[in-house]
Amino acid sequence: MDKYLAIVLFVVLSSFCLKEEFEYADVSFHTSSSLFIQGSSNVNTFQCHFNMASMPAKTRIYYQKNEPIISFKNAKLKLTNQGFDCGSRLINKDFHELLQSEKYPFIHLELEKIVSHDYGYTAYVEIQIAGKKIRYAIPIKQKETTDKYSGKLDINITDFNLVPPKKMLGAIVVREEISIHFDFKLTIETFTENEE
Repeated sequence: MDKYLAIVLFVVLSSFCLKEEFEYADVSFHTSSSLFIQGSSNVNTFQCHFNMASMPAKTRIYYQKNEPIISFKNAKLKLTNQGFDCGSRLINKDFHELLQSEKYPFIHLELEKIVSHDYGYTAYVEIQIAGKKIRYAIPIKQKETTDKYSGKLDINITDFNLVPPKKMLGAIVVREEISIHFDFKLTIETFTENEE
């Protein structure tokens, strides 16, 4: 009896340990893509644009399709804080102080899944800023061609334990709410499991 039980357990466990089938894709960002952070204070607004040339030439991701969901594995992106330009040296300095760039020089993004809808897509993304991770659901719009995607994410910087800077003895106060805007044109080269 113990012998048959062992065989059954082996078969059951083996079924759970079967290799998951992933498709591969190499993703690269076209130079016309844009990414910027927009914020405001009680006196003006500001934008910090990311230098897309600092993106990696290609990023390999692994994904599984189970309509309407595409699940991802290791779909990570690391953005250097130094890649953002807010338009002036003073604002850049405040930006890096806010993000604690000396201690945390990168913003980390990980795409977990995309769900398709009649009206577009929702991307589920984990964002890490200053060492703290938060998950967001981001509505995505697809442009007139299949390789252009855009969206906007509103966040509160205090959720990442960041303190909005105050200037001029508190007369100028940066608001807690900022928005992240992106308009990506992507080149996606897909592979099957046995291709390289």
